[in-house]
Amino acid sequence: MQGWPWKKQAQPGDASWRQRKAHRYGGETVRCALGEVADISASGMRVLCDGKPPVKQGGAIPVRLKFSDGSLQVGTQVRWVKRRGLKRHEIGLQFVQLKPGVEKVLEAIARFGMAEAAKHLDEDRGRDQSEPRKKRKVEKPRAEVELPNYYKTLELDPEATAAEIKASYRRLATMYHPDRNDSAEALKRFEDINEAYHVLRDAQRRSSYGRMAG
Repeated sequence: MQGWPWKKQAQPGDASWRQRKAHRYGGETVRCALGEVADISASGMRVLCDGKPPVKQGGAIPVRLKFSDGSLQVGTQVRWVKRRGLKRHEIGLQFVQLKPGVEKVLEAIARFGMAEAAKHLDEDRGRDQSEPRKKRKVEKPRAEVELPNYYKTLELDPEATAAEIKASYRRLATMYHPDRNDSAEALKRFEDINEAYHVLRDAQRRSSYGRMAG
């Protein structure tokens, strides 16, 4: 199976991002708050969700993979959001800025569905590959998505009306637009403001965000 060369420098949404360099495994080994994990590898995962997801292409989302015996924090970037049918969407997440050794753990998680599964990789090197592996009862890890506080970004309360969201976005976008503000934080702040507005201006995305953000 061809992998996704996500280390290649390309623009988010480029077709080349849709091919992973690492082998993909069925998503039945991992549960995710965003939706159903279609597949996962050492370099990323695809998630299928009902309705419009509360994320934006290019956005950064911390993900914590939780197991019965611990957890693993990884950074992800949204490489695409695509419609799949009338009410379904697909999200492509790339694992980014991984610490040394983490790819091996992610590969094991994708294959076996538990944190301690890394040891199986060492076992495989000395095992006859024609010999079937005994099935083991495993516990599915859970991928917890840590979404940004979009209301705080737009300086709003969760009960804000659509008109208030729009007004606050316009005020802050004007304040932090790079053409008007040359401070060091302006560009990042402007990007965060746009990402928050992208989610909160859409009733379906806002509803999904409310459920996930609690």
